Amino acid sequence: MFLTGAGAAGAAALAGCLGGSESDSGDGSSESSKLKLLTTYTSSASKRSYNEANDSFKANHENLEIEMGYTSWEKIYNRLVQAARTEDWPDLVFFLDNELNLLLKDQGFIEDPKRLMDAAEESAGKIAADVPETHYLDKDGSFYTMQSNSQSNTTWMRTDVLEAIGEEYPESWNDELRVLKKAHESDEFPNLHGTAISTAKNAYMATVFFSRLRGAGGNALDPEKNVAFDSQVTRDTLEHWNAMAEYGAPGKESFSYGDIYTNFAADKVASCQYWGRTYINVIEQTPDIADKVTTFSHAQPDNDKASPDEKSLMSGDGGQLIKGGENKEAAVEWWKNYVKPEFFVDKFMKGTPGNTVPMYEGHQDAWDEFDVWTDYEHGTEIRDNLVADTRKAHPKCRAGPEFEAFPELANIIKKPVMSGPGSSYFAGNISVDEAAKEMAKKAEQEVANYGSGN
Repeated sequence: MFLTGAGAAGAAALAGCLGGSESDSGDGSSESSKLKLLTTYTSSASKRSYNEANDSFKANHENLEIEMGYTSWEKIYNRLVQAARTEDWPDLVFFLDNELNLLLKDQGFIEDPKRLMDAAEESAGKIAADVPETHYLDKDGSFYTMQSNSQSNTTWMRTDVLEAIGEEYPESWNDELRVLKKAHESDEFPNLHGTAISTAKNAYMATVFFSRLRGAGGNALDPEKNVAFDSQVTRDTLEHWNAMAEYGAPGKESFSYGDIYTNFAADKVASCQYWGRTYINVIEQTPDIADKVTTFSHAQPDNDKASPDEKSLMSGDGGQLIKGGENKEAAVEWWKNYVKPEFFVDKFMKGTPGNTVPMYEGHQDAWDEFDVWTDYEHGTEIRDNLVADTRKAHPKCRAGPEFEAFPELANIIKKPVMSGPGSSYFAGNISVDEAAKEMAKKAEQEVANYGSGN
């Protein structure tokens, strides 16, 4: 998706355009009367939060016009490439994607995030004590993004199914397969499949597979940028994924994000692997099972590489100041207003509770007081599990403080480097050994492509 074709041309465009389109005085102030915002959040809840924050902001900035731009996360990079070509930059971009943040920093799109970090702390308090870090570190020790909240993908399960089959939540891979098999074959739940899992060639399969691989002690790249896919850990993870798929719902060969949580929310599977949005979809679609749902960290393999404290991936929302923007001072003030709990928590986060976890002390009370957590028997358990797992997973995000960040890693995750060979193996077309080697070959090509600028 990135740095090939139009993307490569876009990177060249950026190199020629950044830094020359600002009309400010050097301190971020500007004479511009328009504030341009761009976001990938297009849900009705997100738009309500923006609209209310904008109305509040304009009350003290009567002469300022706010232009809201909406796009999908798949198209955000191309939108900024277009901005580079036309020199029509947004002032602030708000989206969820740590790898994309790293690519944008590497190509010179974004400013140091400290100004937004300071603004957030002024409105929402310091970072919660149990959050280790809200910035992400690049390999040179500099920050490339800040976060206002975070999330990690977890395994969701039905507690009533576990009780019926006489099992507890599985902590090991062997236990997991036993639980899925018993749920899949349960006479008490004859129309229920063991899990919703994807064997498709797509981003969902790649992202969650990578989470499992990281939790098992594997990786795409080591800290020296050597490709690490051709390993026994990769083979073990592929084989376990394929074994889980035996108990998957029909259609797994093409499942993507929506198919996964929809199967779980529609009472078709006993488990799935997803982010916190799963719970709100259950509440909306099948509220009668909402008190029979819980979530935990992924099961772990029995090897000498896996760590019980490194179970999942974490991603997070954040605002980014764009270097070419003409009204960055107003953008910082807008951000300071938006991250107040009455907008960001009560409106934005409450629209999809569980999809995100707050990072700031001022957000915590509002998060804890959501009605959704107390309306259902397991609501507060789900909330606490989501917070604990997300914050525990923080150091093992796709590129974070304990693993040096590389734009090449972002490229590998965005493209079908993992899901392509994986789906061929799951379909029985190649061996697990061939799949691991093909992953390594594709990853090596991505590293080489990025280094050459292709």
